[in-house]
Amino acid sequence: MKVFVKLFTSLNLGDDLFLKILLERYPETQFLLPAPKKYNEVFKHHKNLSVFEDFLFINKGLLQKIWHRLLINLMPSLYRKKVQFDFNTFFNDKFNDVESYISIGGSIFMQPKNLSVYYDIEYYKYINNYFKNIFFIGCNFGPYKDPSYKESYKQIFQQATDVSFREKFSYEIFSDLNNVRYSPDIVFGLNYKENKKIKKSVGFSIITARNKTNKENYINKYAKLIEFYQDKGYQVFLFSFCKRQGDEEVINNITDLLNNKKNINKVFYDGDIDSFLNLYSSVEKMYCGRFHAMILSMLFNQKIYPIVYSKKMTNVLNDINYVGKVILMEEFYKILPEEIYKEIESNQYDIENQRKKSVEHFQKIDSFLNKIR
Repeated sequence: MKVFVKLFTSLNLGDDLFLKILLERYPETQFLLPAPKKYNEVFKHHKNLSVFEDFLFINKGLLQKIWHRLLINLMPSLYRKKVQFDFNTFFNDKFNDVESYISIGGSIFMQPKNLSVYYDIEYYKYINNYFKNIFFIGCNFGPYKDPSYKESYKQIFQQATDVSFREKFSYEIFSDLNNVRYSPDIVFGLNYKENKKIKKSVGFSIITARNKTNKENYINKYAKLIEFYQDKGYQVFLFSFCKRQGDEEVINNITDLLNNKKNINKVFYDGDIDSFLNLYSSVEKMYCGRFHAMILSMLFNQKIYPIVYSKKMTNVLNDINYVGKVILMEEFYKILPEEIYKEIESNQYDIENQRKKSVEHFQKIDSFLNKIR
């Protein structure tokens, strides 16, 4: 059985964990993944994955982006014909014998700036016509501003075999569709081993400044907080989940401000999932700037302090009845290190239910694959 799988393939740890879980759950199913060649190395031990070059979603140069924007706004009908031609070329070349499609990912349905034609909507319309069995799992919807954007996705989702959201907020937007469900984030179901914690260790999952956050204030406050822990004799670990999205750059900007580099450990994800998780799980306390840092830290039974850049983080915290403090990214510059140092000790969570229910994302896929075997 061959299945086309759609994933955000930019060496982002959270998304790569989705794929790892999928491949290990269905070892007898052959998955076809459009992705950079690097993914052959990342998943070399998984014999049920075949990687193909993905020319549909590669980074376009500036001139290409300008040309696409002009087509979208000035000649939308011509733009639609162009992308349909691209889709036909891509899918008929390599996947004309594949009938099943799985989209596995988190924040993949976010509305770009208002446009006359949305590339993602045109893509999924094509997918609905091309594949017979379509599954969207582990995702959330939004943010969006244009009601017609939501309505377009409603039409796309209602033709799918299954749509399983990772938060109740997204589920409720489309709850009138019979094929829409909710289960906690897929990574809650990750199989892992408990590692011994490094005494007096603290970690920081850091992302670039977003949401009109003042960049200078943001990195300065991180430097002050890190130095506070240094002064208390902590081993400090700075985790980058995705180089392409700027994690490594902002970490380097922060460490450049430190008075000394004593007890500072930079841990940059480069595709080696196991070694990254082994070190990450060994830390006692974690300041979670990444969404999946928050999920992993709860799995690894760490003290956590969420630094919130998106409603998807607060939505999940609400779903699990989190009790404790959070800080919005744009207000991070206001924190006092001595206060946040005490607050992280009191933050509480209970994810036992989430761990059990996260596997329900695969419920319909389980039934489908068992039926055809």
